[in-house]
Amino acid sequence: MDPEAAGGFMGDADRVMRAECAMVVARLTGEEDLPALQVSDEVLSTIVHCLKCSIEGRQFVSFSWRPMELLRPIRQMSHSERSCRVLAGEGACELLLGVLQMPSSTENTPPPGHAPAAGLGDCVEALVNLAAHPAGIARLRAARLPPHGAGGRPVTAAEVLEAAGRRGVDGRV
Repeated sequence: MDPEAAGGFMGDADRVMRAECAMVVARLTGEEDLPALQVSDEVLSTIVHCLKCSIEGRQFVSFSWRPMELLRPIRQMSHSERSCRVLAGEGACELLLGVLQMPSSTENTPPPGHAPAAGLGDCVEALVNLAAHPAGIARLRAARLPPHGAGGRPVTAAEVLEAAGRRGVDGRV
């Protein structure tokens, strides 16, 4: 099938497959090798887009993810300074903070709108890694998220992380 005749579908499907491959490599990479893990900007952008879709319960190119499937690879990739710059620029900080605001679930397949309790440590560690770089800290300082629950004022990144700590997020940081 001609990619142009498919209205861009083949291009997006290719992006998703490359992102899936990069996430497998990230999951299999040992901790000592993570700072050297190099992933292209386009692949990182696609992974962040997939995280957004997973949070919103949407499919992307007929694929659907749960946040759990994306949090570990994002944490792994956030050990690279270059990846942190791209992840922050693509909005990963705000999305990860959003995951921490979701109710958590210990079920193997969390219900829609719930974050996997087992992945929250990965989420916190990715945010800590992002905060160690100028692009990440700038995004975290600027983040104003809607309050969890009805009403109230927007919350800051520090407030979200503090609330996650009170909930007992099992981070390895």
